[in-house]
Amino acid sequence: MKLVASLIASAALGLSMLAAVPSTATAAYPGIVHTNCSYRAPHVVKKKRGLVVRYRVRAAGNARPRGVVVLSVYKLRHGTGTAVRLVSESYVGPHWRRTSLGEFKKGRYSTKMSFRPGAGSVYEPCSSGPLNFRVKR
Repeated sequence: MKLVASLIASAALGLSMLAAVPSTATAAYPGIVHTNCSYRAPHVVKKKRGLVVRYRVRAAGNARPRGVVVLSVYKLRHGTGTAVRLVSESYVGPHWRRTSLGEFKKGRYSTKMSFRPGAGSVYEPCSSGPLNFRVKR
């Protein structure tokens, strides 16, 4: 009788311990993969050469973010910026990509980068702060 009682007690204890540990199937899925945008541009550009920008979007692990990268260029005038050019390109993967934004007139400009994932994507949109550059003769 004591043997049967101890078996029932140990089975009940084991089941209660299993119920206390959440399973992976019931754990909350975040539903979003965080991304990190980065890009590089020179600080000084010659007028006839044009601006070449290198950019990439990274995600955790070996994920390959898919979406559209938008590079915007603003002309700096008295502390405010006027949009001069917007370039959007499709992007796949965590590798560095390179694009030319064309030639600009002499002056001071600022660039910004943003990543827009496709509809229903698990990747988080991201953007990178402004980089200033100057166009000289």
